[in-house]
Amino acid sequence: DVFTDALVGKRTLPVRFGVLFGRVQTTLLPLGAYLLGFFWVWRGVWLAAALPLLTSPLATYLVYKIWKTPPSPEYNKLLAQGGMLHLSFGVALALAIWVHDIDVHHL
Repeated sequence: DVFTDALVGKRTLPVRFGVLFGRVQTTLLPLGAYLLGFFWVWRGVWLAAALPLLTSPLATYLVYKIWKTPPSPEYNKLLAQGGMLHLSFGVALALAIWVHDIDVHHL
C-alpha cells in the first residue's frame, strides 16, 4: 500500500514515482519473465518455456487486481500472492531445467 508506505517513511518505487508507475512495473515484470521463454525456445528447451506458462493465470489475475483495486491494505494480500507467483514460476523453471539436465553454466 503506497499511502501506508509513505506514512512510515518507506521509499518504495511507487512511493517515489507514483501509483501508475507501480502498476506499470507490476505489469511489465511478470511479462518480461514470460517473454524470456523465447530464449529457452531458441535454445531448444521447449519445456523450460512451456512449464512456467502454467503460472500465467495467477500472473494475469494479479495484474488485473493491481489495476482494478485502489491502493489499500488489500495490496498486502496481493503481495503475498505475488510471492507465490514468484515461487511457483521459479519451481516450474527449475523443474524444466532439471528434467532437461541442462548445464546452465554453458548457456
